Amino acid sequence: MTARKPLPVDLIDALLADYKKPEDLIGEEGLLKQLTKA
Repeated sequence: MTARKPLPVDLIDALLADYKKPEDLIGEEGLLKQLTKA
């Protein structure tokens, strides 16, 4: 197995730039759903 590399801080900042409320991150159309789609 390969070791996981940490995400660059700039990438995290860009992904969370429009975060305003919890639903933006964990809601039905939130970032987490978008990143974990099959």
